[in-house]
Amino acid sequence: MEAGDVDTDTSATPVKWILLRRRAWPIIMTAATVISGMAFSLFWAPLVRHDVAKRTVNKQLINALGSRYHSLLHLRPATVHIWYWIMSSDVWVFFRQSKLIVWGYIGGIYSSHLPNPLPPGILVALAPVAAISTHYHLTSDFANFTTPRPQAWLLLGPYEMALSCVALFGLDRLAESIGIERRRRALLTVMEATAVWQTSAIWGHPEIGLVIGLVAYAIAAQLDGNHSRVGWLIGAAVCVQPVALLALPVLLALCDRRKWAGILIRGALPTLVLLAGPFYAHPRITWHVLTSQYTYPTVDHPTPWLALAPRISKTVVEGGPPRILVIIAALVIGIICYRVVRHRPAIASSIVAAYVSFAFLGWCFFEPVMVSYYVAPTIAFSLVAAGRLTTKHVLAVFAADMAATVVAFHSLPPWPWWILVTGMLGIGAYIGYGRLGVTPVVAAAKLE
Repeated sequence: MEAGDVDTDTSATPVKWILLRRRAWPIIMTAATVISGMAFSLFWAPLVRHDVAKRTVNKQLINALGSRYHSLLHLRPATVHIWYWIMSSDVWVFFRQSKLIVWGYIGGIYSSHLPNPLPPGILVALAPVAAISTHYHLTSDFANFTTPRPQAWLLLGPYEMALSCVALFGLDRLAESIGIERRRRALLTVMEATAVWQTSAIWGHPEIGLVIGLVAYAIAAQLDGNHSRVGWLIGAAVCVQPVALLALPVLLALCDRRKWAGILIRGALPTLVLLAGPFYAHPRITWHVLTSQYTYPTVDHPTPWLALAPRISKTVVEGGPPRILVIIAALVIGIICYRVVRHRPAIASSIVAAYVSFAFLGWCFFEPVMVSYYVAPTIAFSLVAAGRLTTKHVLAVFAADMAATVVAFHSLPPWPWWILVTGMLGIGAYIGYGRLGVTPVVAAAKLE
């Protein structure tokens, strides 16, 4: 750390204030993410789009809108204009299934309408909001019936956006473990927030930010030598989103092989415990949903790897089988990292974030059907990797990653879209990797 980053007198400062000061920028950016995300949801349609939702008045709609609209029941069906909020439909799928957990029916989460093909970790994380919504009978979206302004969103929206910001705290802790000074970490946090924002505010997938944060905390624990914590953290990440498994080979490459069994056992336990109920109640349905991994090429971005995905119908394919290539790529990256660490152990802490970014890049590279928020893990860890280099490296990585993000939001033919997105992400990850000749300087400075 630089002299300006060290407190002159901390003897009389309470520990909680020291911790708050260390994580000041993640706290600030979390508040900014929640406030801006909710402002976008509530006010973008009427103030920027100047748009309203068109609904046909009938008894079901009037009853859903509330008692003050009951005077319209005598009218004939007609079209009305309703001010609506911008919300992702995906988060309501999570929310409906989390209500099943609140009601004690965890065994039926994969047999319900529109099952979520993820382990139940994210459903458990959303359960507190589902319990409050159920207790107070708040309106929410259900199945194919959408509500323009569901009351539960005023709780669910800020909660899921704050949940995704766990990534900011985990990445800041990882950057601190690597030896990046405080002012550079503040810059990285602002950049990382731009990647996290879209995952929850636009797409309604807080599990991506939560996984990024848990994986970052696991890497930091690995660098600190706390192997038991590594296992539990990576296990929590996997039961939220299995994509966390891509970072596991790199984590194992950093520790002694005698520790591997303990890490793997702890990493498997959370998912096994949460899946015990669904497998006991509906084993065939649960297995089919988790392994098939249905994706929708007509809705999202198909890539050239779509040719390897088994087709269920014209609009649905199985994403599970092609993802074997993603796992193979992560194993290869882990082996390369293992060899590098064994030959040059002094640079292990400096290059670990770069190798994790390459592992998540494999997810984007081999995925048969991509969604724009898939780029977030690669962006987050490539920025941390670049943080140990110069400011020019950080800005170059951020520029490449933002270019990939902008392209990801546009509709292009499969080949140009895939080449541009993965190419920009690859450039950012490569710049963040840096030259091996400069990384021992950071590692040595940290040891001193």
